[in-house]
Amino acid sequence: MTPVGITKRSQSERSRSNRATVVLPACFSLLYFADICLRAAGKYYWFDELVTLYVCRLPDLHAVYQATLLGADYNPPLFHILTRLAQAPFGEGLIATRMPSIMGVWLLCVCMFAVVAKRSGPAAGSVAMLLPLLTSARFYAYEARATGIVLGLAGLAALAWQRLPESRYRKAWLGVFGISLLGAFLTHCYAVALLFPFGCAEACRAWRMRRLDRPPWVLMGCAVLVASVFYVPLLHAFRRHVGAGFFPPGLGSPGWFYGTLLAPAMLALVACLAAMAADRAIASGSARPTVPVADLVLAVGFLALPVAGLAMAVVLHGPFIARYWFPAIVGVCLAAGYASAGRAKWITSALAILLALLVAGDFARLVRHRILGVGEALVEPNTLLAMNTTPGQPLHAYQGLLADTPGDAPIVVTDGLEYAFLVHYAPARNRSRLLYFRTHQDDFVGDLLESLHQCCQVSYNFAYPRDFARATPHFYVYGKSQDAFADLLSAPAAQTRFVALLGDRVLVETIRSE
Repeated sequence: MTPVGITKRSQSERSRSNRATVVLPACFSLLYFADICLRAAGKYYWFDELVTLYVCRLPDLHAVYQATLLGADYNPPLFHILTRLAQAPFGEGLIATRMPSIMGVWLLCVCMFAVVAKRSGPAAGSVAMLLPLLTSARFYAYEARATGIVLGLAGLAALAWQRLPESRYRKAWLGVFGISLLGAFLTHCYAVALLFPFGCAEACRAWRMRRLDRPPWVLMGCAVLVASVFYVPLLHAFRRHVGAGFFPPGLGSPGWFYGTLLAPAMLALVACLAAMAADRAIASGSARPTVPVADLVLAVGFLALPVAGLAMAVVLHGPFIARYWFPAIVGVCLAAGYASAGRAKWITSALAILLALLVAGDFARLVRHRILGVGEALVEPNTLLAMNTTPGQPLHAYQGLLADTPGDAPIVVTDGLEYAFLVHYAPARNRSRLLYFRTHQDDFVGDLLESLHQCCQVSYNFAYPRDFARATPHFYVYGKSQDAFADLLSAPAAQTRFVALLGDRVLVETIRSE
């Protein structure tokens, strides 16, 4: 017979745990939306997001799909559908256009809490929930591209998969699992790699149970078949317009990926390791929470996703870009959450509080910067390109360029990413002066600009060295290195004058004698 005191204590603990599973995600959500929406409102669209913006301006989904086949973008249709739906009530605002990604990463975090809390308690769930905001994954919470959406759907699929063998609502969870995978596959082509962790975990579960659970396998197969209707033409379009030279995979690609994803979270990861070591050193008595082997295999499968992605990129002759494999953050969250749940519960709680303070402190610093009118120091994780975030001044970083180029002479920009940004935000009187310099055949950015010019009627102007330098008596050249635009400066009877050094860019004026 169970003592009354023990029964009351266990009931009290369950009651506190149930309250925590509601209160903790609710408090996190308030902080998350305040933080991410403030960041989204301060980051101006950069090149990749401008592609999204222009493609979604097309009149209907058929035109959108045709633009992707002609090289304007290479995402399946669901990404553009979700973006257009988000823009419908509020227009092309910085927050509205990014709302699918904002909701996607929030969904990821909340699902990580639910998955880990189910096995290891609310404190460990909080560790898993907070970690994405301390890694580079946070950048894609306010990026108008497919990554944030895929992250959310991957987290939701992980939650549904965990609940399948245990819940009374198995059919509902099967539906969520299938829809989540199909949604991810129809948002980004490389999301099909999610089959790797789920396939490994489901195979482990079948081996442990000594029987095959057919419905999850059928759902994974059906999702691939439906998505392949779009994948095959998009793959042909990519090979026709881009080819294998774009971010080619290499043996060091997975290491580069992990560095990109986890570099901002070094302090948080060290704290997780310290908490595990402290628990082993001082805790004794009660057993650690047990986690089913299949759940651990799922975590390892997600952690190994970049390795599977490398094989996939090699086989398909496709690119290896770090953000394509960011669903690996699911493995990081699961591994850290499960590992942080030790015998001493206070250590897990202290770790969760520390991570919450790191996230809240970063938010407080952001608020202070906004009050002072200072932009967020932000770089794009893959290219390390500095983002423009000065409140109310999208061209703050280009004030010197506009000030040092008086008159109406053309301004040739040698960097396609900067050119697209300048054309979008520059005043009309300067926009018509801007030209992009096409230097060589393997100019992937230039090809994309050409596609946007043709498919989306974006007003881009292009300069070609042989014709432009001879036909234009007076122009400016702006770029990183004078060697990169030597052909433009070698026109016959031309006088070249160094104008300014603007950061790591050079501004040069060329005047050809008549």
